[in-house]
Amino acid sequence: MSIRRKVGAVATAIAISIAGLSTAPTASAGTCVDSMYRLNSSGGCVKAIQALTNYFYDPNLKVDGAFGPKTDAAIREIQSRFRIRVDGVVGPQTWLVLCGPQQGVGTWQVPADFSIYWARYAGCPNANLMYY
Repeated sequence: MSIRRKVGAVATAIAISIAGLSTAPTASAGTCVDSMYRLNSSGGCVKAIQALTNYFYDPNLKVDGAFGPKTDAAIREIQSRFRIRVDGVVGPQTWLVLCGPQQGVGTWQVPADFSIYWARYAGCPNANLMYY
């Protein structure tokens, strides 16, 4: 293979890798799960909370990135159901619940209605090993 073809092949591989990055979640790994969120928080991590909450509580909770009264009520219900401190704050214990379906060792099959995308976005441990 000529140098020109090798360089072309490498350039193509890099272009494909970069193109793949644009479809990946935009939050840095761990940024959401390493932080706490509560009433009046907003942003992409709140969207992740809402999407993951839909699996445990109400599949119709609006994923709008605004931690309002409905999101607060849903989080409190989840905290109560899983017997963790009921304070409406999404901190370490609540993140463990929201990230729960993929906490196994190795690859982990999750239910079809669990959002792998948002688990990865939030930085849930082992989310990259999940599949449907």
